[in-house]
Amino acid sequence: MAQILLLDDDAAVCDLVPAFLQDLHTVTVVSNWTEITRQIFHHDFDLVLLDVNLPVVSGDKIAEVLRKTTTKPLNIALFSSMDEEALSKLADTVGANGYIVKTLEKRVLRSRISKFLEPRAG
Repeated sequence: MAQILLLDDDAAVCDLVPAFLQDLHTVTVVSNWTEITRQIFHHDFDLVLLDVNLPVVSGDKIAEVLRKTTTKPLNIALFSSMDEEALSKLADTVGANGYIVKTLEKRVLRSRISKFLEPRAG
């Protein structure tokens, strides 16, 4: 089971994502940016999902800061319902490993998460 950290301010997303993934992965949910550092410091996550459209500090800015300040190897995905092309460019710009377009379809979300967690040939 992969360990996933989800930062999102939408209560429905914070409820649905763990429910959709409960038999495959463990999901830790935080709803504000101040919890991210504490969680990352105390736990090892296989994937960090960051909602882009957050109040105060956006997920893309958090990704950028994590890349510059954290020595842990982090697998970071921007997680948003914004236009896929724009989300892809934003992920590249801030140094995220990629992006996952939000969906409330269980099968689709599970597939996207699984593909993101697959080991990459290199």
